[in-house]
Amino acid sequence: MAEYLKLAEVARKLDVSEKTARRYVKSGEIPSVFIGNKYRVSEDDLQEYIRGAQVHPVGGRPKARASAIAS
Repeated sequence: MAEYLKLAEVARKLDVSEKTARRYVKSGEIPSVFIGNKYRVSEDDLQEYIRGAQVHPVGGRPKARASAIAS
């Protein structure tokens, strides 16, 4: 059975405010269920969201250092 997290736990794991976590849930950005008049997020759905939200660097030319420009 999946473990469901309270919004406070979701916010802590994402390092955001509870208000922001609630906004993610209400917008459908993070899947949730409504249990006992409260939103709950499954641990699996949260982990999937976190994996999908990670930023991957793109290729390209590195920017010049300030010391290299000053020379």
